Amino acid sequence: MGGHSLLLAIAYYLSFDDPKTAKREATALVNVLLKACANPKLEDHMGRTGRDLAKQLRIAEIVGFLSQV
Repeated sequence: MGGHSLLLAIAYYLSFDDPKTAKREATALVNVLLKACANPKLEDHMGRTGRDLAKQLRIAEIVGFLSQV
């Protein structure tokens, strides 16, 4: 697994006390990033930084991590 995306997923997941909330919020983050990758027009809503972040992350690794939680 890529270090950056795995660390992001772990850090975001651990930032919530409740496991159900953590999984829901982390999944929502992945969904936003997936939409940003799939829809160039979303750049208007997310801004260039968010879109660049989405490109850099390995989404499949985050989804794989969340499916193991």
